[in-house]
Amino acid sequence: MFTSPTIPRMHHAAARFAISHILMGDGFVSRAVALTLAANLDDVTAAPAAVCSRAKARSAAMVSDRAATYIGPLLAHTLPSTQSELCAQLAPAVAALPADAGMQLAALDALASLWPHVASHERPQLRLRFLASLAAGQSDPGSTVSCSQLRAWQRDLPTVHGDSVASVASLKGLLSEAQPELVYRGLAEHLGANMDLPRLSGVVGALSTQTLLYLRDPAACLVHSLLGSVACERLCAWTPPEHLATLLCQLVHQLWWQRNQAGLSPVRGCLDSAAPPQLLTAVRSGDITAAQRAARAASKDPAVFRMSVWTLLDEWTARDDSEWLHALALVSAFLARAGDGALSPDDAACLATVFAEMAYREREKAAVSA
Repeated sequence: MFTSPTIPRMHHAAARFAISHILMGDGFVSRAVALTLAANLDDVTAAPAAVCSRAKARSAAMVSDRAATYIGPLLAHTLPSTQSELCAQLAPAVAALPADAGMQLAALDALASLWPHVASHERPQLRLRFLASLAAGQSDPGSTVSCSQLRAWQRDLPTVHGDSVASVASLKGLLSEAQPELVYRGLAEHLGANMDLPRLSGVVGALSTQTLLYLRDPAACLVHSLLGSVACERLCAWTPPEHLATLLCQLVHQLWWQRNQAGLSPVRGCLDSAAPPQLLTAVRSGDITAAQRAARAASKDPAVFRMSVWTLLDEWTARDDSEWLHALALVSAFLARAGDGALSPDDAACLATVFAEMAYREREKAAVSA
């Protein structure tokens, strides 16, 4: 059963820390998302205060977000006063300027989460930074799908199509389709009058997790899809369904493209009958198979597993900006998926997989420079 993740209460002091540092920069994308995710850690049950503090400081130290000149019509629109008004105004702009769908959804969710804590005189600046980053968005050819293309595919659909219940089983096959329009045709079966967007977003998150278990993700493209699925679930509380359905279609297209067109290398598994090593040891070694096995075993003790996750996140504050965001986005997505409960064995294994992949690349870089 899929349930929407709890919307973070966002402690005011943590939100103000994020807002003040975002306003020091030019845009609203990676650094802004990192600052918001780090601020949300304060709301996680039993989160170590020292780790949360270092996460906020590390996010604030990131390079300023990219931005471009935005001269679109939204600058003349009335400033939204509520999160629902904000999402209704900005979601169509996000859909019209598709780039990294996962990060765009995460950025919209971050802005909406911060909005109640933003002073009235700061709101024009924050909205402008968000729009400036949308205008600066870049993507690989074929990795995005435009609103006009989605409308064309919609016109080609049969007159009658159902409101199928979204599930991993019903949607998993879509990622193996040869053409993107076939992916949309299958997804449209779940986008009728009775569509369940929170559930559908959760299924997309589960598919992202399954893909991460067997494909290497050096540029965090799949992690962005996972983070976007969590953001999409939360945005259901504020965003008109017709706009959010478009954004979800763009996210699914991105996930399909990553799986089939991005040239990601497979994770090479191996049979090993030995007892799984300690989780932190396995992850730090860069051995993905060992890390997956250790994580599945460790997930049986949720409290101990979470402490290992906090340790890993804290260690990654010493990495560069891209790897720090990679780690923070990964941990934040899985904490949101789990809520106050335990991570599933698959989610635990996926989290360990990505950390082990990053550790492996770090060892490779060290060997080259030695």
